[in-house]
Parts: sequence; structure tokens; C-alpha cells
Amino acid sequence: LGKMITATAIAQLVENGKLRFTDTLGTILKDYPNKEAAKKITVHELLTHTSGIADPFELGRRKPGVDYSTAESVLPLFADAPLSMEPGSHHSYSNGNYAVLAAIVEKISGMSFENYLQKNIFIPAGMQVGYPESYKNLELATRYSHDIVTDPLSLKPETPVSDPSNDIQLEYSGFCNGYLTAEDVYKFLYSLKEGKLISAKMVEEITSGKVKVDGGGPVKYAYGFYDANMWGVNFRGHSGGGGNSGIGAEAEILWSKDYYVIVLGNCDLEKVRPITFSVVRFLGNQH
Repeated sequence: LGKMITATAIAQLVENGKLRFTDTLGTILKDYPNKEAAKKITVHELLTHTSGIADPFELGRRKPGVDYSTAESVLPLFADAPLSMEPGSHHSYSNGNYAVLAAIVEKISGMSFENYLQKNIFIPAGMQVGYPESYKNLELATRYSHDIVTDPLSLKPETPVSDPSNDIQLEYSGFCNGYLTAEDVYKFLYSLKEGKLISAKMVEEITSGKVKVDGGGPVKYAYGFYDANMWGVNFRGHSGGGGNSGIGAEAEILWSKDYYVIVLGNCDLEKVRPITFSVVRFLGNQH
């Protein structure tokens, strides 16, 4: 769900005249490893996953026990890799885009990404974002998923996830931002929709669909938000987790109605999403 927050941070910089959606990566992060790619890629393409930048989870460079909690620590996992496509050609989802956007926020604001979010989003929205100290005495929920190696068709019961290369961390990486409760997510979405974080015009700009997503259908990707029209209702938001991680999260705003649907689970996104969509479909039919 952190991508919605990162996109909002970028939108704030645009509204403050410090950045443009058309700016190229190379003019902002002059030391970006893939300099040829940086000359072509725009902020718009990073926000819409149309840059071709590799995903930090897919190159096999993550190591157990290493701290990947900041954009700076994540960039070496993918930034020097070749692009997967010509920038702007089509939508191809990659968490790398949002790590780069977090680095852009840091470069332009002169603040750590965590401190920027605290000052400009979390505190104004009234969010009580948790710190590691807050969780030391709490029992962590066990993550449940299917073992993709021994059960590729998901025919067996779910089992506890043990994946040391993908341990849960307190991250401010751009694609994952802090420890958020359902109430925190609601406060963020509500504050955004009500124009407390950026102007109403900019809210519409970042949440309205820009590019067709893989698979097509009635869903487009905006800037850190999906924009979907199904069951007679328009809803905008984002999902998180997936990939047999035993983490599932979905947050949606029913755009023309005063409803916010947030589901967080210690199970795969494939289980969380039907719950979310069932609620959205039900609320969309209420008059």
C-alpha cells in the first residue's frame, strides 16, 4: 500500500513547484547507475510502471539478514540492470519504480524519506505509524501461504511461510512505508480524498487511470493507484503483498460514495482480494 503514499509525496513536490511529472530521472538523480536509461525515463513513467526498471525482488540479489529498509539500500538490487522495455511502451509492474521515486523525494526535499513522510503526510493525516519499539512485546502473526515449490497448483493446505530472504522489515523503501494499521490506512485515504494533503485537482490527477494494466479489463493504473470501474461503481486504491508471501492487503475508496474498504491479512493477496471485492460490490449497490 506504500505506493499510494509515495505518489502523494511526489504530488506534493509537484504542487510546490519543485518537480514536474515530465522531468527525467537523470536530471534529478545524476548518479543513477544506468545513465542511458536515466536520460529517457520520466517521473510519469516511474509512477505508472511504464519505465522498464527492474524489480528488486526478481534479480536474486537480496540476501538474508541485510537491511533493505531504505530506498538507498534497495537501489543496488536493481538500478544498474538493463531495462525490460523501452520506457513508455506499456505497463509492467515493478517495485523498483517506487524505490527510485523515494530517492527522488529525498534528493529534492533534502530529508530522509521517513522524515519527509512523517512531516508532510503522517502527522497532517493524524496517523499513528508504528515504530519497531512498539512491536517488540507483541506476538507476530504467522504468515500462511502455499509452498510454490512443492505445491505449484495450490492444491494442499496453506502452511506457515519461512522465507529468510524476504523477512518483514520496517521499511521506508518507497513501495513499503512503515507499519500501518487499518485505521492508519483509513486516515491517509480520507485525508487525501478530502484535500488535506494535496489539492482536489491533484488528487484527481494521481488517482485517475493513465495506462492499461496487464490483462486489460476495466482497470487502469494511475500514479500509485489503480482506477477500476466494476459492478457499477468506480473505486480507486491499491493492493499489497502477494507472491506467496503470506501477506495480503487491499485498500479502496469508493469514489462517488463515502466508503473506504481496507482489508489486511496474514495470508496471500489471492484470499484478501475476493473479500475486498465482495464488500465493494455490496456497497456499490447501496443507494
